[in-house]
Amino acid sequence: MANDIIELYQIDIENTEWTPEEVKIGEAILKKINFLRNTRPYRRALILPGFLASLLAQTTLSVWGHVAFMNNKEQIYLIDGPDEEASGRSVHEKRTPAIKWEKYDDFETTIRDLEEKEFFGGSRDNTSAQVGINYFIALQKYDDPWRGDCLVLVSIVIFNAEPTLPNSNGRWYKIKEIPFEDVSSVDRAVILPHVLSKWTEWKHRAHE
Repeated sequence: MANDIIELYQIDIENTEWTPEEVKIGEAILKKINFLRNTRPYRRALILPGFLASLLAQTTLSVWGHVAFMNNKEQIYLIDGPDEEASGRSVHEKRTPAIKWEKYDDFETTIRDLEEKEFFGGSRDNTSAQVGINYFIALQKYDDPWRGDCLVLVSIVIFNAEPTLPNSNGRWYKIKEIPFEDVSSVDRAVILPHVLSKWTEWKHRAHE
């Protein structure tokens, strides 16, 4: 279908110059994206189909908040399945919960939204889990194969116990049993090294 549009409007995707027709098309699409970004009823609703979101992400530097949910049993929570906004990922890929930051986001909204989305099914009324303390631990730029260039913000949230996950598509893994060969590239290269390094540092401090 994309090729049909390219032929219909004679778009030269390999030409660095923009024709007047291409400018009009680009302006209309960007206006639609901006309208949806500012008027959608739920700010986490996708404003673009997955594959378009991935293409758009690869043209800009996006900011992603990753949260490593852990508990006092030395376990970390990993999701089974693809990122909503990154079409094409393996359905068997495991990852830490993550959200692409929008213009109103900060660390508080990131952690709150991920807690509700991944653990509580949109509502905390269906669980007795106690949410623990959260820590921001790292900031790193990463060239993700699906998201393009992104700035990754890494936080750890420690639960006081192992909460029940009635609406979750993930599970708890013991730190020593993390299936590194099955996790996403950004988790393997950025998130987990930072998280495990900080966790080890905390353990050493606790025994000093």
